[in-house]
Amino acid sequence: MVGWSFLIILIPLAGFAINILGSRVIPKWLAMLVGVMAVIIPFTIAGGLFFGVGEFLIREHWFNWLETDSWLLEVAYRLDHLSMVMLLIILGIGGLIHIYSVGYMRDREDAGRFFSYMNLFIFFMLVLVLGDNLLVMFIGWEGVGLCSYLLIGFDYHRKAAAIAATKAFVTNRIGDVGFLIAIFILLNNFGTLSFTKLNQVIPNALASGEIGVGLVSLICILLFFAATGKSAQFPLFTWLPDAMEGPTPVSALIHAATMVTSGIYLIVRLWPIFELSELAQSVILYTGAFSALVSALIATKQWDIKKVLAYSTISQLGYMFMALGAGGYGAAMFHLTTHAFFKALLFLVAGSVIVQLHHQQDLRKMGGLKLRLPLAGLIFAIGAWSISGLPFGAGFFSKDELLWQLYLDRGWDVWLLAVLIAFLSAYYTYRLFYLIFYGQSAEHSQKSYPSLVAEPAAMKYVLIVLAAGTVLVGLLGVPHYLDIFHVGNLINLYLAKVVVMPSQLGIDQSMTEILLMSTSLAVAVGGFLLARMRYRKSLPIEKDNGWNRLLVGKFFVDDIYQDYIAKPFSNLVKGLGIAYFEDFFHSAPKWGRRFFLKIGESIGKTGQSGNMQDYALAIGFSMMIGFAIVVILFLTSWLY
Repeated sequence: MVGWSFLIILIPLAGFAINILGSRVIPKWLAMLVGVMAVIIPFTIAGGLFFGVGEFLIREHWFNWLETDSWLLEVAYRLDHLSMVMLLIILGIGGLIHIYSVGYMRDREDAGRFFSYMNLFIFFMLVLVLGDNLLVMFIGWEGVGLCSYLLIGFDYHRKAAAIAATKAFVTNRIGDVGFLIAIFILLNNFGTLSFTKLNQVIPNALASGEIGVGLVSLICILLFFAATGKSAQFPLFTWLPDAMEGPTPVSALIHAATMVTSGIYLIVRLWPIFELSELAQSVILYTGAFSALVSALIATKQWDIKKVLAYSTISQLGYMFMALGAGGYGAAMFHLTTHAFFKALLFLVAGSVIVQLHHQQDLRKMGGLKLRLPLAGLIFAIGAWSISGLPFGAGFFSKDELLWQLYLDRGWDVWLLAVLIAFLSAYYTYRLFYLIFYGQSAEHSQKSYPSLVAEPAAMKYVLIVLAAGTVLVGLLGVPHYLDIFHVGNLINLYLAKVVVMPSQLGIDQSMTEILLMSTSLAVAVGGFLLARMRYRKSLPIEKDNGWNRLLVGKFFVDDIYQDYIAKPFSNLVKGLGIAYFEDFFHSAPKWGRRFFLKIGESIGKTGQSGNMQDYALAIGFSMMIGFAIVVILFLTSWLY
């Protein structure tokens, strides 16, 4: 019998191969069907496995990649409670986004190429979360980086999209250097990259004195640096807002439920190691806090509907890293789960509004749409209520647990900072809501958009399903003081088989938790009321002062990077090129120069066409050849 991981991983890859190789002959409707089913079928398989995974680990060894006297590198996959949560989020939310994309891309002739990239992205995300060791995870880690480049720059003829795609790709590669160095250190010192072995060997080695805490801290900080790239935290967070140049389903898929959560998953997977370093935990907590606060402040002054949500994503991820730094691994995973629902919902409602307003994204040109788009307004309100942490939304439960863990581990100062961020979250979210659906009068909306584009049924039904999920997913983590049915915190109970949970530490301070929850709730309500007062009736006049210019300019981080890093480095490279190569080519014999120029032109015409579809086709062929070899090795080891 073929293993579960083989089927779940193979199907999205097959969807990619069918659509990319047959893009010129497959009808658009068939390409869309293949793309959607390539995610729905694995989700169905994963759902069946969910009910079969008890207190045991399913592990599949495919083959040995490299074996020496010092180490063994395996290609193996594992399914436990942690990877199952990620699996269901990736395939569940990803499947809904694929269905939504059927409506969103209905008028695009390149829909087949779009779905092929989306399937390839899902494939690499599955490799990332199902890998049994850091090597397999790194393959998926790099793969989603490639796919983010392809999807963000999908409309490559637009200069802004091409630049944003390149920026995302390069920024993530910077973080990945930390991942590679950590891998080399682990191999050199421990001879393994297996999660299970590392989580056992490193604590034992530290306890016996074989290694010092400094080495552990170095490994953890290097891995966290890689996480700052994928999960868009300071200093590598500037790529995420620019990534909004991609189609809206891409924003929802990559930047709400999948790729940006990779860094969270990496740290939770290796939690026994991160627990050993107080320095690394403090770096994670305060970096997350800084990223969350700065991005929340920037979100309050953005006018692009998708960029507000992008900075919101950075802020919510910062929340999760704060929880990780405080040892609240269950709280971080719970907020990751609720965030996947309500942020995908907000992005897709935003996409629906953008489509119906003839692809308008400027909030200053919206307003008064509550009567013209009532369903979108209602569904967006559900998502806004949840992300703001207002009573009984999904975010209410996950933020409550997250804030509670911060208080328990770090005390009042960090808790107060997190509450301030909660206030800003409610404020910028409801600012967005009122600017879209209230603000200007309905007459203004009618004048600006005399006719709305019809919303396809696929988009509408997906929004309804996500809205229902956003309401219900919070029930997985009901706190004990509201647990009238005495079922316990379901997500903590489920993950406790893999990750340490506060409940295992004997924590029970109900009255204190209720007091803290009431305070944070009052603060969130304050953010909601302030946004309502400022933006419900009209667009306020923004003051032109230094603080506003700082926020509108996004703290000028991009400008600093461009002026003091990118430009000097670019000038240095150009200078070296001129100094050492220009004289050589100019002094070379004319026939030699012509010969090399002809070779360059030939290679450029065949290999550098400028068409991303050609590049993807080449990648597809290479991957299919590589995967065929993997399949042969897998089946050989299975049969013999």
